[in-house]
Amino acid sequence: MSPERDQQAIVDLLARAGAKARILRVLRSAAAALMFAAIAYPFAGARLPPSAAITGFLLLLAIACFTAAVWPGVSSIDLARAIEHATPASRNLVLTAVELTGDTAVTSGAVTTRVFADARRVAAQVDLAHVFPTGRTVGLLAVALTVSALSVLLNPGVIAARDTSVDPDAATLEQVVIDITPPQYSGRSVSRARDPERVEALAGSRIRVRAAAAASRVMLETIAGPSAMTAAGTRDFEAETVADTDGYLALVPMNAHGVEGSRRLIGLTVTPDRAPLVRVNTPGRDLRTADTRRTLAIAVSAQDDLGLESLRLRYTRVSGSGENFTFNEGEVPLVLTKTTGQAWAGTAEWALAPLGLEPGDMLIYRATATDKRPGAPAAESDAFIVEVTAPGAAAADGFAIDDREDRYAISQQMVIVKTERLLGRRAGLSAGEFTSGSLDLAAEQRQVRAEFVFMMGGELADAGVDLSSLNEEVEAAGEDDLAAGRLANQGRLDIMRAIRSMSRAAAKLADGDAAAALPIEKEALAFLQRAFSKSRYILRTLGARERLDLSRRLTGLLAALGRDSRPAGEAPPNPRLDALRRLLANVASVSIDAAAARDSAARLNVLAQQTLQIDPASTPVRDAAAKLTGLAAALASGRDIAGATRLKDDAVAAVAGLVRRQLPPGIGPEMPGALADLAGALGDALRTGGRRQ
Repeated sequence: MSPERDQQAIVDLLARAGAKARILRVLRSAAAALMFAAIAYPFAGARLPPSAAITGFLLLLAIACFTAAVWPGVSSIDLARAIEHATPASRNLVLTAVELTGDTAVTSGAVTTRVFADARRVAAQVDLAHVFPTGRTVGLLAVALTVSALSVLLNPGVIAARDTSVDPDAATLEQVVIDITPPQYSGRSVSRARDPERVEALAGSRIRVRAAAAASRVMLETIAGPSAMTAAGTRDFEAETVADTDGYLALVPMNAHGVEGSRRLIGLTVTPDRAPLVRVNTPGRDLRTADTRRTLAIAVSAQDDLGLESLRLRYTRVSGSGENFTFNEGEVPLVLTKTTGQAWAGTAEWALAPLGLEPGDMLIYRATATDKRPGAPAAESDAFIVEVTAPGAAAADGFAIDDREDRYAISQQMVIVKTERLLGRRAGLSAGEFTSGSLDLAAEQRQVRAEFVFMMGGELADAGVDLSSLNEEVEAAGEDDLAAGRLANQGRLDIMRAIRSMSRAAAKLADGDAAAALPIEKEALAFLQRAFSKSRYILRTLGARERLDLSRRLTGLLAALGRDSRPAGEAPPNPRLDALRRLLANVASVSIDAAAARDSAARLNVLAQQTLQIDPASTPVRDAAAKLTGLAAALASGRDIAGATRLKDDAVAAVAGLVRRQLPPGIGPEMPGALADLAGALGDALRTGGRRQ
């Protein structure tokens, strides 16, 4: 046989050996992948749907086999060594032939021919089954398959999935789509949410609920009650409701026999349309004026969360006296500045002359604003007063002076101090501001004068005294005992002189001439000081101090002490606390068991709905309901039964927190004596800053 055919026989042997080695490598890779799947499936399979987990591990097996197949094979030298090891009769002929084939050895032609001829005869006797035994690899693969099958069958996630698999007749919800259409006046666009846990809507919005379900009918339950959704196809249902208060949307699918499926609970938060915020910025206080031809500068502003519709300045004129009053309504034109649709400002120069005001009349003005909500009442700002006063008249009853930092008890000395302050600030004030301050001082001066008139009993005319021309002799002649009452009469005359000076000072202040009023104010103060120095009465009877009977202190029997025993009052019933306690007991009794996962999930959905019914506007209540819904979803999926225990603990803690908020303060476990002493000492140290008493 030719050397070429001998060499080809060696090449064919190596090819068959390499193919068998590659097959064994693929089988070992498959066994390794199956063993990895058997270990990982109990963990990943409980968190994934069974079909997804199995598909993933099959894909892993295919990748492992493909990688082992395309990976570079065993070298020819290694294959020759394996053959030589399993065939001792070869005596390195096959390995030598391989080296000659690869040009790794150099020899003569005769030797090469002889080596290939002998190697071909050895190759014909080589048993590749003996060189590459398959028994161990096949056994390893069988063990891996067995372990993997047991892991899949015994996995708790698969058992839970099998136990909680959907009954062919059970009703299920597949998808929920909610369209929220805000009121047209708001200018907001329609929003859409798919399978949401909670939706937010503006008050008055229309909520359209569409559900795709494998059910005969679907019920929509809200805080107002249940209603049936309209069938829009074989698997589509829809319904509409109006968002008027916080609550929930609960969708309950039912089969042909009326058996409920797993419900879907969606929280509903309704945002109210707030009323506009209106303010009178300028002057922003009550005013008194004797000038009926005055012009007032008014500035108002308004803000709204959505958009303003109007901003007005309205007033009420009050005329008359006694029991005869007339009230006339009016409106002051405003120059509006619309910064944005939600913020407006308005100004007005309000001339009082066209109103024909008279002394004693009052104007009560306020700003009003409305938003675009149909039928919404107008929001009003604080009301302010403009009072038309007459010279010599006191402020109207109930008229409040501004509560300023420099306000003290009304006295003549304080009127002087305020007048001096006003004159000191005159350079930095406008003419209108100075006049307004002078009018305020005139009102205070009249109030001080009125107090002294009332102190005199209001009987100055009965004493024969003319305030325009006081005569000391006339006053003295009216007394029966001139000598004895001389000092008292002189003091009374000084008070009346002070009252007259106050009237003159008030008239000057009303005219805006504070500089001319200041000397007159000081003159009135001098008269008052003279009057009080002439007649002082300190007549106060001091009662005898009660004394303790020291002979009776720390005496007697303690048993003879009378005690007041009264029946303890019972706290009124708290329906909300009772409902939360029942809810806490029901949540705590829910079973976290793979066999009853579907029933527990349905029960938790009902409990979550009952939680929202307690107070849908409370954020802690909504959070507790969300935790219950999350626990129900975890149980319904059957993926993580072990993790559901942690979710249950969170839900129980949330409901327990709601119960704790309803308990009266001070209720709690008693502290042991040693801890109570420590708490007292710690409290003392914190209170004193660590200093010893």
